[in-house]
Amino acid sequence: MDWLEEQYLRVKAYFTRSSLIKSLIFYCLTGMVSAVILSLFVNNICSSWLAALLKHYKTAWYYSNGGLGYEVLGIPNGVKKWIYLCLYIKRYSLVVNLVIMQILSITLCYKQKMKSVFQAINEQMNYIKAGDYSHQIAIQGENELEQLSGEVDLLCKLLLEEKRQRWNEDEEQRTVNAAFAHDIRTPLTVIKGYTEFLLKYIPEGKVSEEKLLEKLSIMQAQEIRLFEFSKTMTTIQAMEKWELKCKNIGMDELIRQIDQSINGVKETTTKRIEVDFDLEEKQDILLDEHLVLEVMENLMNNAIRYATEQIHILIEEKDSFLWIHVSDDGPGFSTNALRHASEVYFSEADKNSEHFGIGLTIARMLCKKHKGNLYLINGVESGAICSGSIYISR
Repeated sequence: MDWLEEQYLRVKAYFTRSSLIKSLIFYCLTGMVSAVILSLFVNNICSSWLAALLKHYKTAWYYSNGGLGYEVLGIPNGVKKWIYLCLYIKRYSLVVNLVIMQILSITLCYKQKMKSVFQAINEQMNYIKAGDYSHQIAIQGENELEQLSGEVDLLCKLLLEEKRQRWNEDEEQRTVNAAFAHDIRTPLTVIKGYTEFLLKYIPEGKVSEEKLLEKLSIMQAQEIRLFEFSKTMTTIQAMEKWELKCKNIGMDELIRQIDQSINGVKETTTKRIEVDFDLEEKQDILLDEHLVLEVMENLMNNAIRYATEQIHILIEEKDSFLWIHVSDDGPGFSTNALRHASEVYFSEADKNSEHFGIGLTIARMLCKKHKGNLYLINGVESGAICSGSIYISR
């Protein structure tokens, strides 16, 4: 019994893992065999009934059209009906049994292999319609429908991730708006105060030309700050609207474009820029090359701003991500900067400076659009290291 049970479990496991086509063929063949066996059984019963019905009556044999035939004599009409019924059953039992067994086989195959998956997928669709992407289909298997349920689960995960990303973008936009509203308050207050001062005292002749020029100079500086705030806001909005345009590109072509971009930046600075690649050149990858160049240029510009003499760039591929590491020999990040340097309008420079360190913010936003992120650390000895990750596929 143990051996039979083991063989049964082995066959059951095989058909549980088998594809829908194999399962359907198995059920149909089983139905056909069952129909043949059932037809033989029915025919035997009908033959027995016929023999029992005819044994009390005489049979007359005759030749007709060159063949031997027979006729049973003296059969009542009531008995003839039963005889004809048995003959019809014998003639058509195989066809009828085949139809019935095929219907039963297909129905059983549907209930065993398809019904639960269809119900689970339909339930999952209802969750998706309700906006709940966290529900998962608790079905695992290897046939086509069970694999489809896995794809539906993957779709839900992608939708959930997209929903979270959209929520994060909305939250970030609210943060940007709040920061913008807060930071423009100071220059607006200064301009308002000096405007009221000048409107009040110039008509009375109490403001000298030197004092007037001083106030106007301060107001102009605040106007420049407002203009820079506006430019920053415009840049942020443009980055938020960036649409990924991924395409297949050879790694050697990407390296060539990065080299061109770095050489262009070298022409604008006296600081030394070194670049290393740890990439397999003879392969194609799928990404947005323009986004990669934008991230790299923003990280480079930030490094140029703080570097003393030298900047080092390392571009490598690791775990399906393209990593852009940009390090400098500057003072590095402070504890506060490590937490907030990639936030909008953050700067450790003088508050009256027009530089807001927007490059790290843009780099972080673009990396996240490409399923990556931006990481900030300090070097072992000195300087800062900015590492941007960008997801790639083949």
